[in-house]
Amino acid sequence: MSGDRSSAGRAAFVGTLDRGGGGALGRRVRDLRASRGVSQEELAATLGVARETLGWLERGKRENPRLRLLADLSQALNVSTGDLADAYLGPTAAPVTNADNGQLTDAAAAAGSHENLHPLGPLAVKGSEGMGVVLRTFRVDLGASLEGTVSRARTQRRYLEAVEAGMVPSPGLLSVTRLAHAIDAHHPDLQRTALRVRLLVQVYAGEITAFTAIHDHRGARRTQ
Repeated sequence: MSGDRSSAGRAAFVGTLDRGGGGALGRRVRDLRASRGVSQEELAATLGVARETLGWLERGKRENPRLRLLADLSQALNVSTGDLADAYLGPTAAPVTNADNGQLTDAAAAAGSHENLHPLGPLAVKGSEGMGVVLRTFRVDLGASLEGTVSRARTQRRYLEAVEAGMVPSPGLLSVTRLAHAIDAHHPDLQRTALRVRLLVQVYAGEITAFTAIHDHRGARRTQ
């Protein structure tokens, strides 16, 4: 299922990524690969993709790279997905710091009514399901409706609902960035968008728990 079919809409939003986007991500991947002495052919084989696919990514020709590819790249290059997301988001991401160490007391209630999959329930899930739990919590916390979010993101309601339900196995990074920005209904801020995107990507990759992501998001809100 596609998140945003408008090429004009994609191009307009990429322009807000302050010299980031697919070009910056591609350069970061290429530099990391070269620093590790790995050829395109070797890395592509490790990822299980065609060399041409990796070449397109490194040349910045993929505006909306899939999160599964990002997670696989982070493992192959021994770098966090947060690092790769920051490259994509550009200098906008640089000033953003993680939140304070305050206690999170109401995350479980905000995360929805998933079955208890773990002692922490829905806050322990990862992959597309965990990312969906976190995205929905961010949206509810920020008071953004489904209708308002899809309108600002220029996408479809069924796509947002599918992402929040964890039914999109590998969303695109640009699609996630647009959603993360669109849920900030009252005071849109690209620095806060950058933090949310990084958290969503890291939950997807299993680098942090949904609990941690929600905690950091709420801590950042308290500093605003």
